[in-house]
Amino acid sequence: TMFCVLPYSTMSKQGKYKKFRNRLLEDNTLLSVVTLPRDLFYPVGQETVGIIVRKGQPQPENQSVLWVRALHDGRDKSDKKRLTKDDVSNDLEQVKPLVKSFVNSPDIDVEDKEKFQAARPVDFDDTSLELVPEAYLPQNPPTEEELQTELESLARETAAFILKSKQEDNQ
Repeated sequence: TMFCVLPYSTMSKQGKYKKFRNRLLEDNTLLSVVTLPRDLFYPVGQETVGIIVRKGQPQPENQSVLWVRALHDGRDKSDKKRLTKDDVSNDLEQVKPLVKSFVNSPDIDVEDKEKFQAARPVDFDDTSLELVPEAYLPQNPPTEEELQTELESLARETAAFILKSKQEDNQ
């Protein structure tokens, strides 16, 4: 059994990445995929996933995989450092017992938690063969308010980037 941290793109992009995923499932059993917190490896800004694989046994089509989005690790950035914060949840600690139990016995019941955790078999009918939790977790469609909030946030981030770029060009 192996744990590996990979760039998120390895488990979601097409081309050579999809070939890697096909080969991974032909030769091994995928037990769990965990989306890791964005700043876990700060200052490196790479989105990552942790995968747990059992070597040498092809993926059974009906065996569930534990899919988890652990977006918080109990730390927050402050003055270019990542400090423990009491008011920030630690998803990694929360799911650790479940992941251990599931790896030991992939047939255990797993409670579905919207946008957070679920156990589902790999969707071999998915032509993209994305192996990221976001493709397997239960979630309701976004509300109009959530879409509006996300669009406003994106507009603010884009405007801030443009302003900062112009300021740097003028220096």
